[in-house]
Amino acid sequence: MNNRLSSRELEILVYVAEGLSNKIIASRLLPVVQEATIKNHMTRILLKLGASDRTHAVVIAHCSGRLELPCLGQRFVDAAKSHIVDLLEEEIRGTLHANFN
Repeated sequence: MNNRLSSRELEILVYVAEGLSNKIIASRLLPVVQEATIKNHMTRILLKLGASDRTHAVVIAHCSGRLELPCLGQRFVDAAKSHIVDLLEEEIRGTLHANFN
């Protein structure tokens, strides 16, 4: 699969970074699209980036230089890193639990 994000996918990620829901994102895009279309875009974005969720996708896109988010600043980066650490710890706990039970 081509992991390059389209301009539309990048546009959606900017809205995701702002904390908007799929429904609100759909209403802001021109031409206006259905919420299901945004869900489809998000599914492709997650697959292309290998992300586990919306926040992870924004972080990956930002850290890889695909998405510039100067308005979010260091607080966003710190919160995102914390979120990723939580996800990793959860995955490690699950793996340990599965291996020792």
